[in-house]
Amino acid sequence: MVSGDPIDLTARVMNIETGLGQHLGTGLEPMGTVVWLRLEGEVDLLVNDLRVQVYHPEAFEQIVIRLAEKPVVALKSLFHFYGPFNQVSDHIFSGCQPRRDPTGVSRPRTYQTKTTLLARSCAAVCR
Repeated sequence: MVSGDPIDLTARVMNIETGLGQHLGTGLEPMGTVVWLRLEGEVDLLVNDLRVQVYHPEAFEQIVIRLAEKPVVALKSLFHFYGPFNQVSDHIFSGCQPRRDPTGVSRPRTYQTKTTLLARSCAAVCR
């Protein structure tokens, strides 16, 4: 599995928690150590040390991010998130971003990375 290049950010560390997990159906998926970063413009970002997708709002709630107070939440996730996040969101928008072949080999086809936007109101996304 290949990730993108590292980026430099200026952020304030809001919280750090270890041993967190999130539910995927009846199972509990470990998230490891999770760090809540606050970027310029009051943008909150979660990073963790285990490679997992976001499946459940509890990924945010355990580190004390109140999703009900956020006009927009963006996830890098495929489809497993839909059921739990559909309970807390008025609108769910999905999109794909082009991505290079993860092996680094030049190939004619393009791989896609799915990004999902959960919005409490359409106006929050359309601003």
